Amino acid sequence: MLTVEYTILPTGGAVQLNIGSDAATITITRVTTSSGTSVTLYNGAPIPLYIDAGDGTPTALLNTETYQYTVTDSSGDSYQTPVLSAAGTVSIDEDFMTPLLIRLLTGAMQSLVLPPGIKAANVLHAMPLNGAPRMPLVTLNLDLMQQADDGVPLGQQVVTTPINPAGSIWTIQTMVEWRYTISILSYSAQERDFYRQSLISVLSIMLKNPIESMGRNISHRWQISSGQVSGKDNDPGFYTCDIAFEFTGNFNTSVQTMLGIVEAIDGTSNISMAGSTAPAVTDTFEIT
Repeated sequence: MLTVEYTILPTGGAVQLNIGSDAATITITRVTTSSGTSVTLYNGAPIPLYIDAGDGTPTALLNTETYQYTVTDSSGDSYQTPVLSAAGTVSIDEDFMTPLLIRLLTGAMQSLVLPPGIKAANVLHAMPLNGAPRMPLVTLNLDLMQQADDGVPLGQQVVTTPINPAGSIWTIQTMVEWRYTISILSYSAQERDFYRQSLISVLSIMLKNPIESMGRNISHRWQISSGQVSGKDNDPGFYTCDIAFEFTGNFNTSVQTMLGIVEAIDGTSNISMAGSTAPAVTDTFEIT
């Protein structure tokens, strides 16, 4: 007895076949419907699962093509899937933590009351590729984002909500540790030290509001190292400070997947008999 269940993977580009057979061997073939090209994907002892991610081609299954699969076994049983499209769209809710921190730090630096001799600092996401930035400056970079849960069973942190026959919303819930490096560059040690103290102060406030109210401050810690970069020819260079800033909390995001489905095919076919001089018979058809 042969049983086959097919699934178009929600992220697109692949088709999964769940196969049950008590025969000695099975054969899996794939036909690309636009060209009619048939490829034997597997021939051997029965396997419970086969995932076709474009096997025998340079890439994944194309979202501009449709495919049809046939599974046969040595007992003579055969199963053919409908014409399948591996096309789909994946829409991800981006994590807003880094853009939010950049804006919060920018607002805090703009609001600082500066002592005499201390210049206003620029806040950058990364060092500019061309030209020298104006100092003092503060840069922020997400160095590490890692799962904080231990021993969570595979897939247990993903909740699926169907929204229609072709789409789902996947909600990902987990505990995550964020580790940022916040760097300070200044031409004077006094100015660097002022911004070091200022950043630790404003970051501590941010941990309370809004990070804690967002559920992302279950625990936190920070570490600071300071130094000086000397230039050539007795150039004093500049003074630096790196703040390793870590906090752990809830990470919730959602992904919406939509699969391409054939809703209707309309067409016209001209039918004529070979060798006949009679006009062709026109037949209109519709497949839904």
